[in-house]
Amino acid sequence: MFNHTLAKASDYNRGLPAPIRWAHVAWAAARPLIDTLLGWALLPRFRTWAPLILFTAAACWILAPRDPAMSASATAWFAAAGGDLRREIEALQQFGQGFSMLLLGAAIFLMDPERRRRLLDWAFAGGLLMLACTLLKGLTGRPRPRMGDPFGFIGPMGLYAIERAPGETRFISAWSGSSDLASMPSRHTAFAVLAAIFLSALYPRAAPLVWPLAVLVAAARVLTGAHYPTDVLAGAALGLLAGRHAIDRLWGVRLLDWIWKRWVDPTATPAAPALIRAG
Repeated sequence: MFNHTLAKASDYNRGLPAPIRWAHVAWAAARPLIDTLLGWALLPRFRTWAPLILFTAAACWILAPRDPAMSASATAWFAAAGGDLRREIEALQQFGQGFSMLLLGAAIFLMDPERRRRLLDWAFAGGLLMLACTLLKGLTGRPRPRMGDPFGFIGPMGLYAIERAPGETRFISAWSGSSDLASMPSRHTAFAVLAAIFLSALYPRAAPLVWPLAVLVAAARVLTGAHYPTDVLAGAALGLLAGRHAIDRLWGVRLLDWIWKRWVDPTATPAAPALIRAG
């Protein structure tokens, strides 16, 4: 059947120029694979995340050759910016990170008792995101922009030579704990996007405030020379995936419900259904 399809495509419009005819043959050869991938991606189980992954992969592939130039331009502009502007950007890039997350969580806990339980979803999503970022940093092993090697991915098994002092070379891996090979993805961007998703889900009126902050964090990671543009794009995609699933579906609340019924009180009423009904 496959050979018949190729033969039919080759005979179709044989009078056309060869490049057009062979493009038609190539499309006929690729069509079964494309149909299979799209069918897989559009299944109910995958349609919420497969398009985002495909889009992010395509965008990273397109932007990757321009990573060094964009990073150099951004850091040069940031270095020339005023001291006050630099300090503000450096401070605001902590939105959604450790202490910021704890501070916002404490404010919600104290001021909005009805939504306290939803903090479990944020914490659960944060745990998933930390694990995903750590794994991907180790699997890619991409040097930071300060290393001047934007395409030096060493992968999970490689070693990277770093000259600490004249004549002193040290070999490190992506799992050594050094931040030198932790460029992709951007953890700051991922957690900023997660915070924006969580806060805008609980307080929709805050969306015009928190989403620009998440974008600012992504830009700041490039401006400060901590990441390449593709790193922040990958981090944003991870934040969206973790946030949309764990927060929208109340995974943290559901986990506590399961633990409580399993180990504490089998007759307890789960909290997740009531929170869903309450919106």
